Amino acid sequence: MKQIYIHVGAGKTGTSALQEFFFINRHLLDEKGVWVPTIGAVESNRFIAHHDLAGGRDSAPIDPRLLWEKVRSESENKSCVLVSSEIFHSRLRGQWGKDLFLWIKSLFYDWRVVCIYYIRRQDQWNESAYEQWVKDGTLRNGTTVEEFSLSFAGNQVEEISNISEIFGKENVVVRPYQRKQMVSGSIFSDFLSHVGIKEEGFSYPEKNPNPRLSIDALEFKRMSNAVLQTKKEAQYLLRPLIEYSNAKHRSTSEIYRSYTLISRDVRKEILDRYSEDYSYIAKEYLGREDGNLFYEEEDKKHVSAYLELEEAVKITSFLFVNIIKRLEKIEKRVRLLECDD
Repeated sequence: MKQIYIHVGAGKTGTSALQEFFFINRHLLDEKGVWVPTIGAVESNRFIAHHDLAGGRDSAPIDPRLLWEKVRSESENKSCVLVSSEIFHSRLRGQWGKDLFLWIKSLFYDWRVVCIYYIRRQDQWNESAYEQWVKDGTLRNGTTVEEFSLSFAGNQVEEISNISEIFGKENVVVRPYQRKQMVSGSIFSDFLSHVGIKEEGFSYPEKNPNPRLSIDALEFKRMSNAVLQTKKEAQYLLRPLIEYSNAKHRSTSEIYRSYTLISRDVRKEILDRYSEDYSYIAKEYLGREDGNLFYEEEDKKHVSAYLELEEAVKITSFLFVNIIKRLEKIEKRVRLLECDD
């Protein structure tokens, strides 16, 4: 039977890295029998993310059915298809998304549809979501990382249950997003092993496609977001703050980090909420009778997200210099154009 793999996320579980991996290896994957279509993928020369197949981003929603029908028609001579978007998992929270998945199931009635879901420890997932929302300007009310982490409503277990009701538990692959549980300690090796592809001849992303802001830059961004009027205004600061972080704090480009912004007490409160759900997932989807979904980890160093005045001055100075340099480049180009005239 033909198969289609839908990598649904969750977000903040290495999706950007995997999507870059799919892009740079798309021809090799096709040779190995797995077609990664460009239909419904956002335009990029760096990664393949099928956000439009998931209905597009909330800021620009679309009806993806025509795109899915095109995927179906162009895959007639294919035995295996792979699509990926972290937007898929968020669609499982509402009826529209559930209806979309039911429609996809009916469209591929004679295929086996397999959904791949990477689940992340809730405290780490909440913290990573906080950082992303601060980075992209979604969070603009001044909420701190611990306030956000305690109130974040995302529920991965509920999403897994919803998608299992549609496609059947046997067609949902759940993988813990924990390095020590991944095949060869790699998200790429782990994913390939679960779609039945032998890991030979592949190329890999050279750097983290979604670098973090340094702790001081993140706190600066959080406070800046709260006084800016729109998300677009908040996004203007992102690029120079990433440049600042990369220049001053090399570790921000590393995929895994050695610290946490959440205190031990807050982390325990979050994990206690999900302990029964984790046990259920471990038993039902991974066949672990002990109910252990995530392995024990050494406590990461807790770092307070507090911005010292000296750090604020350094960041502000960097931003001003960055602006001046950009203006000088623009002025130089204008002068060259005037000379050409």
